[in-house]
Amino acid sequence: MHSSQFSLPAGSLTINHVCDTEVLNGYLDVAQRKNPKRPFLFVSKVLGRHIPVKPSDMTATFDALASGVADTATGEVTCIGMAETAVGLGAGVHNSLLKLGLDSVYISSTRYPVNDVPVFCEFKEEHSHAKSHYLHLPADEVIRQRFLNTRVLVLIDDEASTGKTLFNLTSSLLASGLSNVERVITVSLTDWSNNAVHQLLAQNESTSHLEHDNVSLIDGSFTWSQSDGHDMSQYASSIDKNDKSLPLGDITIPPNECRLGFGGSDFKIPHDALEGIAGRVLVLGTGEFAWQPYLIAKHLEEKGLDVSFSSTSRSPVSIGGAIKRKLELKDNYGQNIDMFAYNVSPEDYDHVIICSETPAELFDQTLLSEMHNAKVIYCE
Repeated sequence: MHSSQFSLPAGSLTINHVCDTEVLNGYLDVAQRKNPKRPFLFVSKVLGRHIPVKPSDMTATFDALASGVADTATGEVTCIGMAETAVGLGAGVHNSLLKLGLDSVYISSTRYPVNDVPVFCEFKEEHSHAKSHYLHLPADEVIRQRFLNTRVLVLIDDEASTGKTLFNLTSSLLASGLSNVERVITVSLTDWSNNAVHQLLAQNESTSHLEHDNVSLIDGSFTWSQSDGHDMSQYASSIDKNDKSLPLGDITIPPNECRLGFGGSDFKIPHDALEGIAGRVLVLGTGEFAWQPYLIAKHLEEKGLDVSFSSTSRSPVSIGGAIKRKLELKDNYGQNIDMFAYNVSPEDYDHVIICSETPAELFDQTLLSEMHNAKVIYCE
C-alpha cells in the first residue's frame, strides 16, 4: 500500500492506494470544493469534466471498465450513469459493453426532470451540492420493457466513498418496481469505499438477496484532516444556491438523450456545423449533456485533428490544486444555477465548440466572450 498527501486551504487529504504513486497521479488530482460537508474533490484526469482530456484516452477508460463488467454481467443488463459527472462515463461504459457483445440499455439519472415523461424513482446523493436525483422511465417502449425486466444493474459513478448514493439508488429502483434484479455491479474510476456497497446491500432486508460485484481502476482509502480555524460555513450558500431541480418547461430534449434511455448509440454528427474546424480544438459539453459532445470530439479526433474534450459543471470548486482556471456562467436551462468551466484556457485552442441540448440563444454569452473562435452548436 502506498500513501500520497494533498494539501488544501481547508485541510489535508491523505490517500492510501494499492497502485504506484505514478499511476495514481496519472489518474487524478485534488481540489477544494465549496461544500462544508465534503470540502475536497477528487479531480479525474481521464473523465473529461474538470480537466480537458483526449477523446481516445476517455475511450480507453471506458473499455477498461467495461472489460471488468463483462466478466459477470449476463441476461438483461441496464447501465445507469450518475448525474452530472458520470453521465458520459456511464454511456461510455455502456457503449464499450456493446462492442464486447453485451446487449445492455443505458439511462442516466438527472437533476432536470422532463415534463410529461414519468419519473420512475427518486433518490438522494447526501454529500452533494445538488442532492436530488431523478430517474425517468425510458421513453422508448422497447427500451422501457428491457429496463423493467432488468436482471443486472450496472451502476456507474466517477468515484465511490461511502457507497450510500449507489445503495440509495438500488433501494429506490427495487422499491419502484424492478423486481427481477439479481445482481448489482458498481463501477467507478476510483473506489475508496472498502466494499461499503456490498455491506449496505447485505444488511438491508430488501436488498440482501442481491449478488454484488465491484469494478474500479484505482482502489484505496482516504483520510481528511481539517485545518484549524478554517471557516467551513462560508461554503453553505453554494449548496443552497445550486440544489435545485425544476421542470424544463418548453425546452426540447433530444430524443437520444441519456436521461430518456437508449440502446445503441445512433447520434448523428452535425457535419455542417463542423465545417472549417481545424487546428487545436476543444469540444465542450454542458452539464448533463456530455455523451453526444464526446461523440463529436471523438469524430474530430478520428479525422486527425488535435482534440480535447471537457464539460461544464454545477460543482463549485475553488481555484488551487487541480483547478488552475475557472470561468463562471449561468446554466442554459433557465434555472439561474451557477455553472463553471474549469481549466479551459483560450490560448490553448484555435476553435472551441460548445455543445448544447438547449437552443443556442439560451446559452450564457460569458463563455463565448472569454474564448477565442468559440461557437455554440445546438445538438437536436
